[in-house]
Parts: sequence; C-alpha cells; structure tokens
Amino acid sequence: MIAAEIEINDFKISTKNGKKSPNDFIIQAKFRGNKRLFTPKHAHFVIDFYGKLCYNKEIAKKLFNAIKKVYSGESPEKVLTDMNPDDIKQINNAPGYPIEYILYTLWLIFEQEDINYPRSEGYKGRQQPYQMFQDVLNGIHPVNAMKKTGLRI
Repeated sequence: MIAAEIEINDFKISTKNGKKSPNDFIIQAKFRGNKRLFTPKHAHFVIDFYGKLCYNKEIAKKLFNAIKKVYSGESPEKVLTDMNPDDIKQINNAPGYPIEYILYTLWLIFEQEDINYPRSEGYKGRQQPYQMFQDVLNGIHPVNAMKKTGLRI
C-alpha cells in the first residue's frame, strides 16, 4: 500500500487499505470547508478535463502535458515546480479542479492501477486511465472514452 497524506491549498488527500489486492489502497479526498471524505473516481477527472478542453484548448493541452509527465513517472511536485507559474494560474482559473489536486490524485490513481491491474499479468495498469485523457484530447466524448476503457459509468 502507498501511504499518503497530502494537504495543499484547499484540499487534503489521504490513503487507506483497500481490498482488491494485498497492496491495494483507497484514495480519499476532502476540500476545505467540507466535513465529508469522498473517493475520487477516474470519471471525475476525465469530465473535468473535458470541461477545460471545451473552455480553452490551449489550457487543456497544458494540463494534459502535466498529466503526461505524472503518468510517465515524474512526481506531481516536480511537475508543478517545473511549470510556468502563468500556466498553473491559467489552469486554476479555468472551470473545475485545481491542477494541484488533479496531479496529486492522478499520481495516486496511476499507482493504484499499476498495483491492482499489473501489466505483468496482462492488464493495462496506469495506461487505462491515461488513455481516457488521450482519447478526450483527440475528440472522443468523455462518456465514450470511459466506455472504451471499460469503466462502469
């Protein structure tokens, strides 16, 4: 299990033991001012990305490039440190989630997928959720992108 407790800006992300595999973990999040924890889902981020894409394609591409770096193994902290502050501000001024929340949560989701659906056993691991972002960027509606990867909607 990957143990994490991340508190940045207006949100907190933590993990707890899951049941899908011996090393499985469940991601929980909470935004400041809310008492309730919730489990972030792939769909939340794909729909958020689609909203940003509809709002401004250039901003969405900047976000996608950051997601791609996290998918490729860079830490969210490094990606954010290396980004142009104006790009971060543009992404955070677009409708939806802040980039910090997106990158840290997707980092955990990618790790979770690798643990529960390892490539060594013929699964796609982190490729599955990442593929949805690629598909949406390439013009596929998010519902169809989710269906394509086999997510229950």
